[in-house]
Order: sequence, then structure tokens, then C-alpha cells
Amino acid sequence: MIMTEINPLTSETLRFAVLFGAQAAFHNIAISALAFGGITLIWEVVAVISAADLLDTKTAEEVIGRVKFLIGKVGLSKLLVRKTSLLTDFGITLIAGSPATVILNHCQDPKRTARQNRELGYIMSIGAAVIATGQGAAIVAGIWHPSAENIAIAVIVIAATIATLKFVRKRLSRIRTSV
Repeated sequence: MIMTEINPLTSETLRFAVLFGAQAAFHNIAISALAFGGITLIWEVVAVISAADLLDTKTAEEVIGRVKFLIGKVGLSKLLVRKTSLLTDFGITLIAGSPATVILNHCQDPKRTARQNRELGYIMSIGAAVIATGQGAAIVAGIWHPSAENIAIAVIVIAATIATLKFVRKRLSRIRTSV
């Protein structure tokens, strides 16, 4: 479940199918946007529960070892040494999904309980769902009702998403170079 959530071919395909299916069925921006946010929330929460449960098993040490290796391989080992901020965690969630944030936080503090991991994951999932709802509304409005205002809103949402990703990339780059 965790891998299907992280893999954009599965998660994004499902999310956009729900968005466009809801718009085709109901012809309503709000319903479509809520469907997009809702499927995002469900998908993220199920993956978070899977990750939290996995980290509460004997297999967790093997998973943590692999994650630490991969993080080190891309030059972000400092993420494992110090606690990341909530903003950084949210940026990681937007890029890689809530389970990635949960697993990273567990690597930073292996004494975290399954409950703590789930709580963090739920917070990140809700944030991702709120962002997805806004994105869904902007996408549907821009495609089905291409007025100047709707296109402007879609451009602003896309620009804000790009700016957020650049901010996170820059922040991760600073972490990488300060190791």
C-alpha cells in the first residue's frame, strides 16, 4: 500500500480519475474538488496506517536501514540527525506522501510509537487533502469553465504549488550541503 501511494502512476491516476469522473457525473466544481480531496485523504490515511503498523514490527529495523541508506545516497543524511520542522515535513508530504514523512520521523526518533506515527501521518494527510481540494477546484474550473478569473486562479494555484516545491527543494539542498 505504501508503494502504491508513493508511486505517481498509481496514486495520481486514481486521484485524477476520481476528479474527472466526479466532474463528468455531477458537473459541479465543489463536488469534484471535494472528491479529489477526499480520495487524497483516504489514500494517504490508508498508507499512513500501513506505514505506522509496519514501523511497529520487528521488520522495522530493516525498513529503517533501507531508508537511511537511500537518504544517505541522495545526500540528505542530515535529515536523520536532527528533527525536521513541521513545514519541512509538510513539504516532504507534498513531494513523497505522508508515509514518507512518517518513516523519516521514525528514523529520526526510533522510539516513536505507532500512535505517534499515525497522529503525525493524519495531520500530514489532512494538509495534503486540503491542498488537493484547492488544486482540484482550480483544475476543474480552468478546464470546464475557462473564464479569465478561473484561469487566473488556476495559474495562482499552480504557481503556489511550484513555489512550495522550490522552497522545499531549496531547504533540502541547504540540508544536503550542510552535512
